[in-house]
Amino acid sequence: MKIAIVTSGGVGRDGVHGAVPCLMWLIERLVQAGDEVHVFIFQQEPDACTWPLRGAAVHNAGSRSPRRGMLRQIIAEHRRGRFDIIHSLWSPWAEAIAALTGRLLRVPVLLYFANYELVGFPDVKYGDQLSTVSRMLLRWALAHAGRVAGQSEPVVRLLAQRRYPALRLPLGVALNEWPLRPPRRRDPTAPAMLLHVAHVTPAKDHSMLLEAAARLKAAGVAFELDLIGIDIPGDGSLMRRVSELGLDGQVRHHGFLPREAIRGFFERADLLVVTSRFEAGPLVVLEAAVAGVPTVGTAVGHLAEWAPRAARVVQPTDAVALAAELEEVLGDEEQRLDLAVRAQRAAVEEDADTTSRRFRDVYQEMVGQSAT
Repeated sequence: MKIAIVTSGGVGRDGVHGAVPCLMWLIERLVQAGDEVHVFIFQQEPDACTWPLRGAAVHNAGSRSPRRGMLRQIIAEHRRGRFDIIHSLWSPWAEAIAALTGRLLRVPVLLYFANYELVGFPDVKYGDQLSTVSRMLLRWALAHAGRVAGQSEPVVRLLAQRRYPALRLPLGVALNEWPLRPPRRRDPTAPAMLLHVAHVTPAKDHSMLLEAAARLKAAGVAFELDLIGIDIPGDGSLMRRVSELGLDGQVRHHGFLPREAIRGFFERADLLVVTSRFEAGPLVVLEAAVAGVPTVGTAVGHLAEWAPRAARVVQPTDAVALAAELEEVLGDEEQRLDLAVRAQRAAVEEDADTTSRRFRDVYQEMVGQSAT
């Protein structure tokens, strides 16, 4: 098959900066299966250009005319050889352009929801549903899609609320790049090692995280908390809050780290903590599970699917409940290990090899239906 993946980004030229691992793993496996893959993005780089990545061709429209440029690039590549399927993700504009080109070129379109397209949180200015234009683009794209899918069951339910039946198609972890590691028993005499991996934005709710950490410290729980992710505001407010809460001895912020450096933090961690207001996945929960680390966090994405057997969850913004769950799991090693085993089993059952095959199956079904 010749496949067009239409997205907002995630395919940085070096495969590290501005690169989303789960998307690269999908691309690579489609290519390995014999497919010709072209990825179309808006303006990951300022100039219009093309580069190779994992066997695919990445077409960057550039900042001068990102939307029209993307449309022209898709049509031009289709003329060189007909696309069999168009798969869009992560952006209302990408979804709309995919739906439009699908209609123009008579190619089936899969709209895939794996970001914040379906939500809106005014208090943290997060989610595409806050934008009238984005809502209009999504309504139009959904009305003209051949098939709709979501990364997790909560996303599928959001689509069902809008009366769009959707498939559940997760994006899995590549075990050849992120190896399986059995859950390990932690040293009860050492501080518990907590890990939080997310860029510093209001939607990831580091305020909730730090309040829960302060409560954990007040309860007499010994722990260390490593924060990994870019400080988007960059104004020092994160570490000032750490100091205000008396957590200087427990909390370390490492900023952006390449994946080879991040892996060591997972292998040292006893728990991953997630405090996001919304997630379609997130990938970090799957990576933690593969590395033998269970998660305590907000009831989003895969965590909502796994709880209570393979994860412990609380409602977003509830720092009191989060601190209580952390204290309980850290105080019951058998429970923590049981969560780790169950989470790892769930993540491995839907690894990148398995999920990529599911995407190909859906593509082939859609191609077959369009030919009849």
